Amino acid sequence: MAERGDPDEQSFDVVFDLLANQRRRYVLRCLQKFEDRIALTDVADEIARWENETNHMDISEEEVERVATSLYHVHIPKLADADVVEYDQEQNVVALSKNAEQLEPFLVSVTE
Repeated sequence: MAERGDPDEQSFDVVFDLLANQRRRYVLRCLQKFEDRIALTDVADEIARWENETNHMDISEEEVERVATSLYHVHIPKLADADVVEYDQEQNVVALSKNAEQLEPFLVSVTE
């Protein structure tokens, strides 16, 4: 068993903290789906549809804006700080980083 402060234990803590929030799992799932850089507003639109279990036309602009705001201020920075996404603030686009591969074994079971 790992001792407190062991790097492996710390790594698991980071992974579990990142995946504890459904919206962050949705971000990662969305970026996997598109496999390229995507506008933050498009990620927000996709997540709003998933969260409301509806199609694009049924989502209000206000709901997409609420999701986009939380992504911009909370979830994307947290994922970027953990180096699992790359965020270009000037172009307002986000993509998976190479380090995101480390989350795949955990992500499959928590997003389905």
